[in-house]
Amino acid sequence: MEQAGKFRWVGLVIALVVIAVPILEIWLLWRTVGAVGFFPTLFIVLGIAALGIALIGYQARTTLHSFVETTQKGQVPSRELSDGALVLVAGGLLLLPGFITDVLALLCLLPGGRELPRWVMNKVIGVRGASFGGPTVIPGEVVDEPSPDSSDDDTAPPALEGRVL
Repeated sequence: MEQAGKFRWVGLVIALVVIAVPILEIWLLWRTVGAVGFFPTLFIVLGIAALGIALIGYQARTTLHSFVETTQKGQVPSRELSDGALVLVAGGLLLLPGFITDVLALLCLLPGGRELPRWVMNKVIGVRGASFGGPTVIPGEVVDEPSPDSSDDDTAPPALEGRVL
């Protein structure tokens, strides 16, 4: 029952965000246009988007490099996976015009700013890096038995049997 209550709460928050964020974005853009004008507001939004796109490329490469290093060490790359997810979320947020989503996207892109979104992601989704155990080892042995069709002559090329029509 506790799990169902948690999902109801998350669904309510998501519905509230889906309704409230566009209204706040429109209001904030309207106020900004009223304060500085249409074209300066447009250039600010486009400039933030261009900066975000450059940061996405850089952070994606950095995260991928860190992911490869971690897996080559034989460790579980849970932090790198969450960083990759946050970079992906930031890319989606930058597609939406507005200042609030741009600030949230930049928060997800900057390495120091990822701690808060990662904490929220861990609380909402319940992902824990420590929950991944080590490799599962199943004891056993390998038995190499010759197949019944094999012959002692390994130098002969394999032969195909059948009819030619």
